[in-house]
Amino acid sequence: YGARSMTPNDPMQEVQLILKVAAALRCSHLAHDYTGAGALREQFLFNAGVPQSSVIPIAYTGPTSGTLMRHIEATDYHPRHYYQVDKPRSLALLCHQIREQQIHFFEYDYKTPDNPGLLHDFMSLIEEKSDSRGGRDLYTILRNPKTNAPDDFAHAVNVACCSHWHMARKWPDLAAVSHMEVPEDLRSILSPPRPNWE
Repeated sequence: YGARSMTPNDPMQEVQLILKVAAALRCSHLAHDYTGAGALREQFLFNAGVPQSSVIPIAYTGPTSGTLMRHIEATDYHPRHYYQVDKPRSLALLCHQIREQQIHFFEYDYKTPDNPGLLHDFMSLIEEKSDSRGGRDLYTILRNPKTNAPDDFAHAVNVACCSHWHMARKWPDLAAVSHMEVPEDLRSILSPPRPNWE
């Protein structure tokens, strides 16, 4: 299921829609973009009676090392805990899972350029390579500035999938999904017997 809100300037109406859909689909958790306008919608959810423990605030970060999603504790300065998600790595993982048919959607809903539907949002994403100060390649995924097409649904799916994988403590096994394994003759090279140092 997916829907594009056509009332971005009416957060109260959007929260009413979220609550209606969450009830119909029996959602136990709500993940959302914890930047900008998301904080106001989150407050509406809390005031409506949704417990904080059921709301997963997500803030994207740029290319990082370490875990793909990490918990940031609340502080006196910022009294709300949230999660940081590596934007390029998470979107690359999501797109891989879609290509490998591990994530299923409704029928492709593109009609016209003025009515592109939701799934076409994934076509707005492009990968861009740049050099870092340290001389290594950095890959980012961003919205194609030439098309000016929306990418909101792609990000909504991304934060939902990352939240689900994190809560389940089971991130996708890319090799298993792609039916890839190390050949036997290479396995012995990569895992040599331990030397006897005595």
